[in-house]
Amino acid sequence: DNWSSAEVHSVEHQASIDAFANARFELPQETLQAGDEVVAGLAAPAAGEQNEEFQQKQTHEEAEVEKDPFA
Repeated sequence: DNWSSAEVHSVEHQASIDAFANARFELPQETLQAGDEVVAGLAAPAAGEQNEEFQQKQTHEEAEVEKDPFA
C-alpha cells in the first residue's frame, strides 16, 4: 500500500464517523412511554431485591460477630 491509498481510506473513514455522529433518531411518544413503563417495572424489584440481600448480609455478619469467642 502506498500513502495515497491510505489517505483515501482515512478520508472515507472520517466522513463515515462524521455522518454517524450527526445522525438523529426520533422515536414516537408511545415508544418512549412504553420504555418508561418497562424501566419502572424493572427498577423497583431490583432495588427491593438488593435491599433484602443487604439486610440478610448485615444480619448474618452481626450473628457471626456475636458468636466470636475472642471478641
